Amino acid sequence: MAKTHRPPPQGELVTFLRDLLTTEAGLEKTVATRIADRCVEAIDRRYFARNEPDAAPPAEGKDRLLLPERPFDPFSFGAVAILMAEGRNALAQRLNQVKRAEDLHLLARSQRLAIEPSLSRLEDLRAAIIDSAERRIAARRRAAAN
Repeated sequence: MAKTHRPPPQGELVTFLRDLLTTEAGLEKTVATRIADRCVEAIDRRYFARNEPDAAPPAEGKDRLLLPERPFDPFSFGAVAILMAEGRNALAQRLNQVKRAEDLHLLARSQRLAIEPSLSRLEDLRAAIIDSAERRIAARRRAAAN
């Protein structure tokens, strides 16, 4: 006799997913619960409803479950440390991974890199952050030499 796969009780799975989303992704409990409910529904549709003749196919496109984007962490890398250890090009590559001007401003403010607050173009912000990091390194070297 073949084993039949039985899903865990839905309440248990929702609680597990909600707690995971709350602790790992830092989501609010209501948002985490809503996402956990949708995950359980999607799992049920995908893995346990296929044997039913009128089961809906897995959702594609607009109904697909999308998790919210994690907020940008301005300390995910140190601009001055990368510039000192790996050089200007390495820092430029890391800054190119940041796609929003607000995030670049947050990085500069959090890492105490002086840039012009009115800058809004990504290229200008990246160049200003690199220049500010270079000025910080030069100031440290001058201070160490005295």
